[in-house]
Amino acid sequence: MDGGRVELWDIDPRTGNYSWGPLVYTEDMLIEECEALWRNALGVVNAWALFSVNNRKIIDQGKYCDSLPIARDPLRVEEIEDLCKVVLSERGLDIISFEIADEQLILKLRCQLKGVDQDSKMFIQSGHRVRKFIVRMKYYEVPIIEQLMGAFQIIRHQIRQEFEFTATVLSIENTTSGEVRGHTRQFQKYEGKKLPIISEFRKELPVDTLGSATTWMLDEALPEEV
Repeated sequence: MDGGRVELWDIDPRTGNYSWGPLVYTEDMLIEECEALWRNALGVVNAWALFSVNNRKIIDQGKYCDSLPIARDPLRVEEIEDLCKVVLSERGLDIISFEIADEQLILKLRCQLKGVDQDSKMFIQSGHRVRKFIVRMKYYEVPIIEQLMGAFQIIRHQIRQEFEFTATVLSIENTTSGEVRGHTRQFQKYEGKKLPIISEFRKELPVDTLGSATTWMLDEALPEEV
């Protein structure tokens, strides 16, 4: 809406009617709502921390952590695919095809083109004031194997399950740059530790034909106000 206002509402999918709203908020009202939610969440976290500290002996003796394991619902295939797209795109690789089943992740990827190093401008309105920011954008040529291993480590952590992976990588000319196969169990022995240099780590991979192939990765610096 005009004048720095936004209209919010919620529709009950069962009836098609409003469950609340529509309500019109100004920017200041939205900021206050967000800050109130943040304070509430922070209070819950602090109370939880204080309770845990004050009752640590009882918690340890009762072994509540062992008797009440925390488990979350497994991610759907679509959610895993979206996660893979985001993680790999940030590392200079686009997904052409995706398949995951029976703890096997099969990917076909393409290297991204090198873009133009440039500064991006960003404007944010706060009340009657407009603030200008500069985001410096630069492309770096990086080894594909490093980006893949880093991506699989992140994906494994996010979906909280082990899986076998196969990734075939194409160049920007659609020629095969190589293939890599392995299993995320390879990361287990490095839990909480720094991974070895990639030349040593990749020796444990059953298939690795990527050699020294590279791709282009975009690095965006933090916004600088000007």
